[in-house]
Amino acid sequence: MIPGQFTATQGTRLGGRYELLEPVATGGMAQVWRAHDPVLGREVAVKLLHPHLATDTGFLLRFKQEAKNAAKLSHANIVQIYDTVSDNGVEAIVMEYVRGRTLRSLLDDHGYLRPSDVVDVGQQVCSALEMAHRNGVVHRDIKPSNILVRSDRRVMVTDFGIAKAGEDTDLTVTGTLLGTAKYLAPEQVNGDEADPRTDLYSLGIVMFEALTGKPPFSAETDVATAFARLQGPAPRASQLRSDIGRTIDDIVNRLLQRDPNDRFGTAADVRAALGYESKSWDQNHSSDGLDQTIMVSDSHDWADSHDWAEHHDDIEIIPDDPEQPVSFLKSERSWIVPALLLALVAGALLLAGVLITRSPISSVTPSIPSIGSSAETTTPLLDSTEIFPPSIVSAAAVDPEGDGVEHDELVNDAFDGDPNTVWKTETYRTSFANQKAGVGLLINMGRLSEVNTISITTETQGWSASIYVADDFSEGPGSWGEPEAVVTDQNGSAEISVDGAIGNQLLLWITSPGVSPQRSEDDLVGESFELGEISLG
Repeated sequence: MIPGQFTATQGTRLGGRYELLEPVATGGMAQVWRAHDPVLGREVAVKLLHPHLATDTGFLLRFKQEAKNAAKLSHANIVQIYDTVSDNGVEAIVMEYVRGRTLRSLLDDHGYLRPSDVVDVGQQVCSALEMAHRNGVVHRDIKPSNILVRSDRRVMVTDFGIAKAGEDTDLTVTGTLLGTAKYLAPEQVNGDEADPRTDLYSLGIVMFEALTGKPPFSAETDVATAFARLQGPAPRASQLRSDIGRTIDDIVNRLLQRDPNDRFGTAADVRAALGYESKSWDQNHSSDGLDQTIMVSDSHDWADSHDWAEHHDDIEIIPDDPEQPVSFLKSERSWIVPALLLALVAGALLLAGVLITRSPISSVTPSIPSIGSSAETTTPLLDSTEIFPPSIVSAAAVDPEGDGVEHDELVNDAFDGDPNTVWKTETYRTSFANQKAGVGLLINMGRLSEVNTISITTETQGWSASIYVADDFSEGPGSWGEPEAVVTDQNGSAEISVDGAIGNQLLLWITSPGVSPQRSEDDLVGESFELGEISLG
């Protein structure tokens, strides 16, 4: 085979291992194939570099190094890189094959998302970025086509670190910058060094577009679009949409600051802010029990809709005059009268006692009407009665009888795929004594799920806990009924059977924290439960 002359065909076997099954997309850097790995008996995605890149020695060195860096990232919200292949002039990377849809295709179909769904997506992307940044990997190309949404609502980010390989390579075409102009940070446009805050800016643009259906900056060419962010501040999402809430509006606005020092410092900070907003939604929006999300479609495959070629990015959805700020009266007059009417109706319902509010412990995504669908549509896109395998979408610390805080900033470490990162309880003297019945970790599975086993990875000695599975834990202890399982005086990790318990949420209720081996001699005498990893089966 002559280097640079390779043409992929069905049945071709790369590296003597990966059998190409069908092409799924083509983009500026590569062609993507669905493939089969007979060694491990699984489907994979194979990204074949275009021939002119496969013969560029400098690019290949950077590409392979970045692929190795990205392969070190093991996280529930990151598409895993399995392997790299060099085969007679053919260069490729082998990745996890994810069933789901890209955020790009969801926005193309629906225009924009519910604010609560944008918060959910943002939190999960932040979890992925937090893991990557902690390991020295900056994505550099966060955009909707690199964000995948699985059928179980898990959000996964792909192409970590790969964009860096092309920074010194001429991958431009007429009027197009490397990367996607809509999502570049100002420092990328200026040619300055990218750091974790660069990814946060791009996430801000993604969230702005997901909230409003429009990117904050648009112009006639990619170059003009990129430079627009250097000429003036980004508009607020609330200028285009009035119902998104002050908190999420402020979060996105801060992400879109031109000076990196004015943005959030870390992805963990953003995730924490979004977590506060998520709790606000749970407390202030009632639910009819139907999951009306527009984020999921089981009939689509991620590779089928994955926008490697960026063919959607030339669709312009912009205000009538992007050069002029949208005045409040012009942008808001269409909703003022309906909003007043809605307020009157809501007041009447409140007086009638119809509205139901949730307590902060509930973390199920609120089922407000789907944004992007017609007002007459009442059928949810998901059958809420269908039962699915369990999957952890998000988690929240639970301390209903204490101060309400139990190392909330660490909850994602309990299911990030790394047992060395831990969520832990606070330190208590001699168990909980007479302080309270317990503390817990509330797992949101996102939809009605059947749980058979819970795997707990921990080095804590002498801990006890109860497992509850239900649709809602808005009431305090004593209202949850009988536990599905009880663990008493457990030393270290445990595999817990719950025999097909069904619900939207799972509560790991720690009744005795035990003693953590990580406790330093400087700590006060006391007990603390440290959870390295929790997984459901």
